[in-house]
Amino acid sequence: MKRFGIFLIVFVLIVFCGRVHANSIFATEVVAHSPSLDGSGPYNDPSDLLGKPALYCAGWGSGEDHISIVEPAWGDGFITTFNEGDWAIVKFDHKVMDDPRNPYGIDFIAYGNAFFVGSGYVTDTTNHGAYTLTGGIFEEPLKISVSPDGENWYRYDNGPYADSLYPTNPWVWSQEKWNETGNGWTDQQNDFAKPVNPALTLAQLTAGTSAD
Repeated sequence: MKRFGIFLIVFVLIVFCGRVHANSIFATEVVAHSPSLDGSGPYNDPSDLLGKPALYCAGWGSGEDHISIVEPAWGDGFITTFNEGDWAIVKFDHKVMDDPRNPYGIDFIAYGNAFFVGSGYVTDTTNHGAYTLTGGIFEEPLKISVSPDGENWYRYDNGPYADSLYPTNPWVWSQEKWNETGNGWTDQQNDFAKPVNPALTLAQLTAGTSAD
């Protein structure tokens, strides 16, 4: 069983989200980045790549909404945008196991702001049990490279890609709570270390409602 520290390097057009947390399963250090990611303008702060993915987005009008598979992270401070040619290297503070016993054999997850296309406007009070997915997805596939030492790299040229088929879904939504209060979001977070089954297709993932 191979054990190694893992670095990620990212290119092309993509968005990542999050903030650093101590003793985290998430990346904790930006090792290097393209000069354009200097934090001087909206959406180009590389420190937003670190830590847990963003849990909220800038809601329409005022306040914040819970991020979901149909309402992704957006707004300054929530995301980092990569334009063509941009890149960043992030590092974990622990060794990442290349372990076939990991769920579906997946050793790491790169979160972005892809989202499924649905049947209308979304807010925190949307009834996701009735919000129909229309079969489309907004995605900006990103190539990922990994390295055990920061010098020797392997790039996933043919995928899997970041920010593609599986949108970030931080929160548990409850139909029962929505029926009672008109807002179905609970305080329970989903497991960020648990990947989606890669055998699922876009057609399967968008066959029902956003609650499904």
